[in-house]
Amino acid sequence: MRYCIIGNGVAGHTAALAIRELDRQGELTILSEEPYPFYSRIRLIDLLAGRVEPEGIVLARTGRYASLGIDLRTSCPVTAIDPAARTVETAGGTRLGYDRLLVATGARVLVPPLPGAQLPGVMTLRSLDDAVAVRAAAQTAASVVVIGGGVLGLEVANSLLAPGRSMTVIEIFDRLLPRQLDQAASRLLQAQLAARGLAVVLAGPVQALCGRERVTGVQLCDGRLLPADLVLLSTGICAEQSLLRPLGLAGERGVAVDDRLATARPEIFAAGDLVCHRQRMYGIWPAAEAQGRVAGTVMAGGRALYTGTTTAHTLKVAGIDLLAVGDIDAEGRLPSLVHQDEAAFVYRKLVVDGDRLAGAILYGDLRHRQRVLRAVTQGLDIRPYAEALAAGDLGALP
Repeated sequence: MRYCIIGNGVAGHTAALAIRELDRQGELTILSEEPYPFYSRIRLIDLLAGRVEPEGIVLARTGRYASLGIDLRTSCPVTAIDPAARTVETAGGTRLGYDRLLVATGARVLVPPLPGAQLPGVMTLRSLDDAVAVRAAAQTAASVVVIGGGVLGLEVANSLLAPGRSMTVIEIFDRLLPRQLDQAASRLLQAQLAARGLAVVLAGPVQALCGRERVTGVQLCDGRLLPADLVLLSTGICAEQSLLRPLGLAGERGVAVDDRLATARPEIFAAGDLVCHRQRMYGIWPAAEAQGRVAGTVMAGGRALYTGTTTAHTLKVAGIDLLAVGDIDAEGRLPSLVHQDEAAFVYRKLVVDGDRLAGAILYGDLRHRQRVLRAVTQGLDIRPYAEALAAGDLGALP
C-alpha cells in the first residue's frame, strides 16, 4: 500500500503515526512545503516572546521519521493532484503515486482587502518562518498595532509588549475574544490589559493602512490615525483548498468530509483546518489532531469515526487565566448561572440547556477547570448539583 500525506502539521503528522501503528510495511511519504519537521504552532507565541528559539518548538526530529520508515520531504510543495492516475506532482516536477492520499494543507491567514495591506511592515503569523520574521521586525518597532482581538491577536500583542513600545489591538466586534467571552467577561479582560499597557479599540473597522515605502499608521473609519511601525493582521483564517479545487472537492468554507474523514473521492482523505465536518470548521489543534488520527487509522484499514470536538480554550493572556468551553451564549438565549467579583477580576458563567451544561466561561479562577470541562463535554445531568451551582460552588461537580 502506498500512502501519501500532503502537509506535516499536527493533522498530517498524527495521521502518519496512526498509519504506522497498523501498517509497518506500506510506503509512507509526507510532503511538506515548510523546511522544518513537525513543530508546535501553539508555541509560536513563545518564540515571539523570546522564551524559546526555533529548534525548541520542533516536536519530531528527522531521525524519528527514518526510524518509522517515513519518507519526509521538506521544502517540497505539491502543485497538483491527478486522481485518475493517482499521482501528486511537486514543484520540482517529481510525480509520486499513491493508493491512499491525505490532504492536510491546513489554512492560510485571511488578509482583508485593505488599502496598504501589502506594504512592508504589515505581517501575519501562521508559520515558524512568520514568527521569526515578526520577532526580528518587532525589535526596532516603537509602535505596534494588532488588527484582530481574537485568541491569536491578543497572545501576539501580549508577547510583544515591551517598555517604551506602544501596543494597540483593534477589534471590529464590540468585545475582545468575541468567540470566547461575553460582554461582562470582555470588560474585565480589557481593564486588565489596559493596566498592563495594552490599548484596545473596539467596534473599530479599519479604513486603510498608511505609508509609502513601508507602513507608518492605521487609519480608522472614524478618522483616527494610529501610528504603527509594525502591523500584525490576525483577521482569521481560510481553508487552503487550492489542490482540491480542480478536483471539485473544495467547498464554500472547506472541504467536506464524512465521519471517516474521506472526501467525495473515497481514496482521498482530508484532515485539519481545511476540513468542514458536519457543517462545522474548528481551526484548533485538538480537532486537527483527532481528525488526523481517524484519517490515518481508516487509511490503513482500521475502523474509526470522528464525531466532533468540544471547543475549549484555556488561555493565559498577560497572566490572566481563562477557560471558555462549549456554547458561551454571548447573546443570552439560554439561562445562565453567573458569579462575578469585579474587584478580584473573577467571572464565572455556566450556560444551562435543559438539565445539562451547554458551556461555561471561567475567568481569573480556574480551580475547577477539569470538573467544568468534564461536565460540558460529557453532557452531565446537573440536577443533583443545581443548588450548589446556584450558590457558586463549582467544586460540587464530580
